[in-house]
Amino acid sequence: MFETMICLGRSGQSSDIKSQRIFFCLITAVVGLLVTGCGKDEAESHAQALVDVEFSAHIKPILEQKCVNCHGSKRQKGGLRLDTREAAIAGGNIGPAFVEGNALESRMYQFVSLPPDDADHMPMRGESLTESEQELVR
Repeated sequence: MFETMICLGRSGQSSDIKSQRIFFCLITAVVGLLVTGCGKDEAESHAQALVDVEFSAHIKPILEQKCVNCHGSKRQKGGLRLDTREAAIAGGNIGPAFVEGNALESRMYQFVSLPPDDADHMPMRGESLTESEQELVR
């Protein structure tokens, strides 16, 4: 494992090193979720999502469907724009919308996972994100 951690810091990763990085991320995610009380199936599901999620392929379509009417190029409620990855990470008036790899600090995940009757739940209008969409945003 020590060799894997050393390899993570190098640029120009070979496919072997990339595989080691993915393995290390999966193990870290599974252990972290199991320690926090998640079941094995939930931990494995979340770990796989960490590896497979890409902004343009998975997150952007959700944001385009459910968020950009209020947080897009024409309108930015709360100073938040969610139509590009860079803008989403930069955030709005209250800070970054996404903190990559840290759902607890990602306001996007916090707001979309609130109960629909909560005053801070997002989106305020329209259909809420499904559980699987919330998991992708996480």
